Amino acid sequence: MVELNRLRSTDYRISRGEPMQIQLTGTGGEFGGQPIEVEVDGNGEIVLDHLDPLKVEGMTSAEVKKLIRDQYKNKKIYRNPNANVTFPSKSIFVGGKVNQPAAYPYTQRITLTQAVNAAGGKEKFAHKDHISVTRDGITFKLSWQYIQKNPSQDPLILPGDSIFVGRTIL
Repeated sequence: MVELNRLRSTDYRISRGEPMQIQLTGTGGEFGGQPIEVEVDGNGEIVLDHLDPLKVEGMTSAEVKKLIRDQYKNKKIYRNPNANVTFPSKSIFVGGKVNQPAAYPYTQRITLTQAVNAAGGKEKFAHKDHISVTRDGITFKLSWQYIQKNPSQDPLILPGDSIFVGRTIL
């Protein structure tokens, strides 16, 4: 699977000026379930209620999630906080023969299979094997069946990626 190996990459890294949405849970309803909108400042930091500025530049969303959770927990502000980090200005695109083709906000560590499932899964007439991912202008043709049989090979999707599920030949 040469194409699959070429598609492999590291997680998306956060940069200065990056707008982020943070959904906090386990806070006793303090934030009313509403996402908190923050932007990474010129020092590479974000500011959240009750915490000192947090250096997030260069981190992945999973690392930021853990940092926020640990900071609230270690300072004994919340017992069991959790954070979900999304990037409203970053999207992935899922199209072709899926049930809900659309642009979806990028979330942390989303795989190809998760992205297709978020789009409602493959349609009835979707090709049983052919799927492609376009990243930075390069299209990678992948085997859906291979990825489903080998979940460890399910590639991570990055902001700006376009996924296309082809149609079966009747």
